[in-house]
Amino acid sequence: MAINETIASGKYRQCIDEINKIWKRYSLWNKASDTECEDGQTVEEKVGTIKGITTDENVTESGYAADIIALNELRSQLYSEMIPASVVTQAEYNALGSGRPQKLYVIVG
Repeated sequence: MAINETIASGKYRQCIDEINKIWKRYSLWNKASDTECEDGQTVEEKVGTIKGITTDENVTESGYAADIIALNELRSQLYSEMIPASVVTQAEYNALGSGRPQKLYVIVG
């Protein structure tokens, strides 16, 4: 007896009893509610708590994810505003005296 069926994406069936027409269905996809994280929460629970994605740097309420473009812009601003550092020996640092430029010095050796 021929069986007419189409296979849904990610799922398939196997006939385990041809006489009684018993099929075992396999699903290669798992659900967010079935996937458990290390902390015991499911992916569905974790993603469900995200209130939205924002580019607003002034959000003070928890539960929002940051837009990656906004994060990259913020990172660029931070790098451009950082005080440049110089790696010097103790002797080089002492030789600069009190008139040394205002910057971060990392003393090595």
